Amino acid sequence: MPSRFIESIPEDLIQRRGTAAQKRDYASVSKRSDRNLFASIVGNKSERIEQSSEKSGGLDPQDLAIGDKISHASFGLGEIRKITTVGKDAILTIDFDGVVKRFMASQSFLTKE
Repeated sequence: MPSRFIESIPEDLIQRRGTAAQKRDYASVSKRSDRNLFASIVGNKSERIEQSSEKSGGLDPQDLAIGDKISHASFGLGEIRKITTVGKDAILTIDFDGVVKRFMASQSFLTKE
């Protein structure tokens, strides 16, 4: 958005160039319509939270043990090396053929083999 002072410059002193040379009436754009546009783009926060919780694959930490085989879409087949309990969740340390990664059990897209 241009400066609010641009409207006070006399038209004969302004030289416009290029495709953006068309004079725009920025005063007609209300902040309310900007907020509505933003809301329509990003959506309702509660809807996004609900959708993200539905999409999380996740594993129940109580069903896991060290040595279990785990599959990940990007890293392939791995083996659980360490399980660190964090509240009702757990941090899983998994070895994928020498590449060690850590995942939150409930938030990861892992499957038990």
